[in-house]
Amino acid sequence: MKFITTCASLVLLIQFQLYCQSNPFEKEDISVLPFSGWQGPNAEEMEEIITERILNLIVASKKFNVITTDDAELKEIAKELRLQLSGMVDEATAVEVGKRRGVNKFIVGNFAGNTTDYHPAYYNDEGELAQPEYYSTKIKANIRLLDIETGVYVESTEATAYAEGRNPQSASTEALGRLAYEIVDKFKKYFLIQAYIKDIREGEIILDRGYEMGVKEGMVFEVFNLNANENQNLEGDIEIHAGTPKLGLIKITETESMFAKGLVLGKSKISTTGLLVREVREEKKNEATILEKSLNKVVIDRGSNFEIKEGQYFKVIKAKKDRLNLGKNKAVGLIYIDKVEFNHAEGRVLDGRYQFKKGMLVKHTYGSPILVGGSVSYGFSHNQKTIEPNQPSGDYTIDNGEPGPRTIGTDYLAGYKPLSGGSVLHVNMQVRDLLSNFSGGIGLDFYSLGDGELKTWLPKAFVNYHIPLVPEILYLSPGIELGYGRLKQDLSVINEISDQESDYVRDWSFMAAGKLEANLRIKNVVFFGEVAYRNLRFNSWKYEAHTGKQNKEGEPEKKFYKVPDEIVPYPDVRFGPVFFTGGIRIEIPSSLN
Repeated sequence: MKFITTCASLVLLIQFQLYCQSNPFEKEDISVLPFSGWQGPNAEEMEEIITERILNLIVASKKFNVITTDDAELKEIAKELRLQLSGMVDEATAVEVGKRRGVNKFIVGNFAGNTTDYHPAYYNDEGELAQPEYYSTKIKANIRLLDIETGVYVESTEATAYAEGRNPQSASTEALGRLAYEIVDKFKKYFLIQAYIKDIREGEIILDRGYEMGVKEGMVFEVFNLNANENQNLEGDIEIHAGTPKLGLIKITETESMFAKGLVLGKSKISTTGLLVREVREEKKNEATILEKSLNKVVIDRGSNFEIKEGQYFKVIKAKKDRLNLGKNKAVGLIYIDKVEFNHAEGRVLDGRYQFKKGMLVKHTYGSPILVGGSVSYGFSHNQKTIEPNQPSGDYTIDNGEPGPRTIGTDYLAGYKPLSGGSVLHVNMQVRDLLSNFSGGIGLDFYSLGDGELKTWLPKAFVNYHIPLVPEILYLSPGIELGYGRLKQDLSVINEISDQESDYVRDWSFMAAGKLEANLRIKNVVFFGEVAYRNLRFNSWKYEAHTGKQNKEGEPEKKFYKVPDEIVPYPDVRFGPVFFTGGIRIEIPSSLN
């Protein structure tokens, strides 16, 4: 069996060698022209360093034949292009020189600025060396990619780099290395490898390119429903129309010099040879397609083979089209990955379940499942207990502190009437976690009794749990609230008791509540009704007055003194306790990048 396998491998290798001899792939010739514009000493050396660093990175990719700029004719190209960029020479001149030399693309760049700064040593308060002296270099460059065949610049970009070193030379050299990597990375999307499916054997896909053409293990290729054309040049980007079907993805598992083997990712089925494949750009590796969808669950076509992990979030993408079939993509949903297999993953639908379907694209996001919201609601107390006022009951002597004993009558109580009917206004801010279904926030409550004779407000915090009845549309939300508030009653006789220090009595009360909300959500707007039981009661009244003593700073000391209930207009005030309210809430995703 081993002998048969070895012979089959040799036959396959010979077939590929014969194929490559009859259909030779010619890599594009690319060159990096010497940079210019370095400010400061060693300019020529620095310009050579960046050129060599970029060339080395391109050579390492094995995707191109790299042409150096040591010969006189290419130096002439560099000279012509620099003049061209300044508008002094017609573009056709440099392009013609490039064609004679056989270069397909040029990377043309110049430094837009470079600075090197000295940072002296830093010593802490104990005189110990906290940071030794160092130099820092910052470089900025403008880069263009020139296509010799068309004579136009296909891309123009900027790149910056920063590095530190013990001396100016080391800082500058390190920054140049980082700049070279940044430049090549920005142009990477123009260097995608293309190939064709040569054979399919026992589930393995065999491509007609190997490591000599830049194919490496771990690379991912997208399969298009385009058949091979013997006269087609794979080095140039083959035009793929927007409607061309994508059949799936292949991940490279093994490479030889002239061919590579790979496995189909996900549940896609590829059974036809001769199809075009193209290297997937780095950013596309964070994408997947929905294979299955139910109301609360989805399955996507990537798993651990694409480093998908439990706990990741993916936004669901919908293409927005206009009359011209153009438009930007829009995020319409959010899923949470909770189970990962080798070639697929399962996730919970957190939002947008009615707006997406099987076959739609999902992209990894570092956003969160948090909705930020604000709400306003208003309501009334149910069967508010009537608050009865005190009646005149004679004279009372009060002796609390510095003013001394004071005798007051209670005839003023005859002017107060019973209070009934209570209302409340809630203004809340909250955050809601779609994953856990909990929400929490803070708010202000404004309470009123009668025709506003007694009013109070209090800050609060609350927590809710959301139970979906119809997911994302209708849900119940039990919750609890805690707050702390103060109520005061104006009382002119307190002026006499407190020696003009105060003209009212006050009390403080904790508020604890249990509630149940019914919510109807329409996109980002939520309409809700609430029933709540609130314990908010004031029945221990005090006023502020001097004690007749001085504090540590020598200032008159003040204190709150309790007053008899008999002199307070409304000695026992209780709001509610049952309230019915209705309101509106706006909820917006905190982030969905």
